[in-house]
Amino acid sequence: MVELLALAHDRGCEAELAEHLACALQAREPPDRDALRAQFVSATIVGEQAADLLAEYVLAMQQGIGLNKILGTIHIYPTLAEANKYAAGNWKCAHAPPSLLAWVGRFHDWRRG
Repeated sequence: MVELLALAHDRGCEAELAEHLACALQAREPPDRDALRAQFVSATIVGEQAADLLAEYVLAMQQGIGLNKILGTIHIYPTLAEANKYAAGNWKCAHAPPSLLAWVGRFHDWRRG
């Protein structure tokens, strides 16, 4: 919870986080930390054309679009905008569940014979 509070403080949305926590407590349910963490996300890009790259992430956060949708979006090639696609791909590779990948590997080995 501390990291959620710190993230909410950095984004200036402590009141919104408090409202979500109050709703969960009124329903007599423990707050879902993973859902809250997914909702209170941010993106930081530093560079000469950072505003051009950041616009796609701002849209994704406002519309609830995940990195899989960004990864599946056709980006103009060769431009700097394609960097968002590569960043989403790198995130997906870094967060792939190892047990699922092992199972899929065994399945494909079985299919290949």
